[in-house]
Amino acid sequence: MALSELLFSLPTERLREIVERRAHSVRGVPRIASKRDLVHFLSDLLNHFTSIERAWAATTLAEARVLTRVAAKGGRVRLADLEEGLEASTRCRLRSALDGLERLGLAVLTREPDPHVVLPKSVQQAVPLPPSLRITIPSLSSRLDATTIERIWESLGLRQEGTGRTRLERCREIAGVLTCPDRVAGVLESLPERAVQLLESIIRAGGARSLHEIALEMDGRQRTQVLSCGWSPGWVHGKPRNPLEELLVRGLIVLERSTAWGDQSAVVPGDVLAALRGGPAADDLVPLEPAWTL
Repeated sequence: MALSELLFSLPTERLREIVERRAHSVRGVPRIASKRDLVHFLSDLLNHFTSIERAWAATTLAEARVLTRVAAKGGRVRLADLEEGLEASTRCRLRSALDGLERLGLAVLTREPDPHVVLPKSVQQAVPLPPSLRITIPSLSSRLDATTIERIWESLGLRQEGTGRTRLERCREIAGVLTCPDRVAGVLESLPERAVQLLESIIRAGGARSLHEIALEMDGRQRTQVLSCGWSPGWVHGKPRNPLEELLVRGLIVLERSTAWGDQSAVVPGDVLAALRGGPAADDLVPLEPAWTL
């Protein structure tokens, strides 16, 4: 749903409150004759990075925690999922935090039979998140090309059992393997010992390590392969040549984009981390998710 549609669904009084909280980041407010004019003005204002930055600085601790959690979940979460398992008092604090975020224009609670908390795309992109929370298996459809996704799909044995024909369908089937604790445990069992050790080191580092760090642990030949794998991904068309490529070809890690040779990080997607937590081979490797209490 576009930001203008989200804003138009809010009561006019709430839109005025957002203007009051965010107008300090603009030099003046134009003459507004209708709700549509107000929505148009706010759509531009709320997408401005400086305005988002100032609004973020004005959040309370509870609001910042809720905003971070929704951003980590992809920017759209069912209210029922956020409230699940919370006591009545905590649920009230959650609602208060959501109300504060909406007044700041950082989030919108949809007014529908099944309410969702939605972040404008510009807000979601501005929320600082560690790589493992920014990257998930579903996001691979926009991060990787069709050939790379097909290679991972094949490596997981999905050509025999899967039915995916498009990039999006194959990403869903890949997610079905890598986000299921039992199935991802089977993938771990197929890894060479050195690849398992590398995966453990990445997880202990918080879910991400630079290729430079990883390359220093390899021999001379593999060091060059590791530093160049982002620019010349030989594993996509051939057999994995080193522990890093063993993980890449199975989708257990992905490379963050970069603009320089070797200037990349190997990242374990957040949903894979969650599945590894339930896998017998990695219970003690994955840090527990922080308690998102208010």
